[in-house]
Amino acid sequence: MPEHESTGARARQRDRAVLSTLVSGAGYQVTFVVATLVSLPFITRSLSPDAFGVLVTLTAAPVVLAFTDLGIGSALVARLSEARARDDHDSARRAVGTALAAALGAAGLVLVIGLVAAVTLPWRSVLGAGQLSQGEVRGAVLAAAVVTGMSVPGALGQRILYGMHRGAIANRWLGAGVLLAAGLGIACSVAGVPLAAFVLAMVGAPALMGLVCLAWTLRRNEKVRPSRASVSMTEFRTLRRSSLWFFLIDVSAAVGYQTDVVVVATVLGARDAGVYSVCMRIFALVTASISPALLQLWPAFADAYTRGDASWIRSRLRATVLVGGLIGVGASLALVIVGPSLISAWLTPEVVPPRSLMMLCGLWTVYQLVSAPFFLLMNATNRVRVHARLAVGVACVNVPLSVWLAFAVGLPGPVLGSVLATGLVTAVPGLLVTRRLFREPMFAPMSTSPSTTATRGSL
Repeated sequence: MPEHESTGARARQRDRAVLSTLVSGAGYQVTFVVATLVSLPFITRSLSPDAFGVLVTLTAAPVVLAFTDLGIGSALVARLSEARARDDHDSARRAVGTALAAALGAAGLVLVIGLVAAVTLPWRSVLGAGQLSQGEVRGAVLAAAVVTGMSVPGALGQRILYGMHRGAIANRWLGAGVLLAAGLGIACSVAGVPLAAFVLAMVGAPALMGLVCLAWTLRRNEKVRPSRASVSMTEFRTLRRSSLWFFLIDVSAAVGYQTDVVVVATVLGARDAGVYSVCMRIFALVTASISPALLQLWPAFADAYTRGDASWIRSRLRATVLVGGLIGVGASLALVIVGPSLISAWLTPEVVPPRSLMMLCGLWTVYQLVSAPFFLLMNATNRVRVHARLAVGVACVNVPLSVWLAFAVGLPGPVLGSVLATGLVTAVPGLLVTRRLFREPMFAPMSTSPSTTATRGSL
């Protein structure tokens, strides 16, 4: 096959992978919305406001504690993307086998630490749940700790699928987890079970489905299926070099963004945490609708970078920024206008967020969608160190700023802190890093030769 035809075919494959992931991601969001519309009214009416606030806070635990895999999942995506671009199946098997062994070890560590923390820390105060008993809150936290440990290896199946450019399949498994969680949530509401059972059912369902996805993926894909011999200390050291930077990114994201609901619960109480969580989840539907396609863009960028396809990277970066911005602005405006009425009719008037909070959430949503492709490009082009340093900087600014703003302006404070911290710390450096990347020889006009990849390096 002529080189230009081969390059064109690979570009079309990447486009199909991103497009199919986008379509399946939209289908997943429809599933999520329908499941939430059906299940959440049952849950809000069967739990007290404090119990609901604790539930939504702990439901986010696997997301908040995504760093507990020590960056292994993200490092695996990077390794699989490189191996796939070189058609190196042996490297892919070693990466998967070593990552799986490391994830199982991390899961055991997370479980032990989580159980100790659950029985020793004053969770009623941390979660602002003064109306609940200590035993009720502690049982819910114990359930969250167990499920978080399960989530560490369970997330690898989806990571493997994304690294193989099969994000659409990963979205189907996510949809199955959402349906199972919704069904179990309704069953818990009807049965009147304790709060811990709600947490175990609604958070455990996606984690369990993740483990099933991992088993299915390894069974169906011989090119990445590891054996005992696939576990390698050399591969572990390779994964560790990049996973430490991804670990910093995940920790910073968890500390800087995902703890906002905990800040609200601690400063303002569990009731306000429930309102805040509802608002964030509504706007998260916008980002989550195209986030799967954006995540698939990471291995696609890596594949194009390895093969020297600079024009594809340029054009797709522009397109994703433009599309993400348009979707973010349009959807956020719609939610600000009709959101309060929908939430009041759907749930109860007590959890309707103030308009100021919704406007800030809309601004935050637009920034996330516009900036995400730049950070994914950093990951794909060996600039994860820069990404990590920026993420740490945001966390260091965002946390104290969000706490101060929560005291100063109330419920909108934490999301305002996220907007200000992220914009101030990352906007200009991110653009400068991208500009420097596009000055590499492979991005010069008419430069399409794969030989230019020899000049690539890390900032």
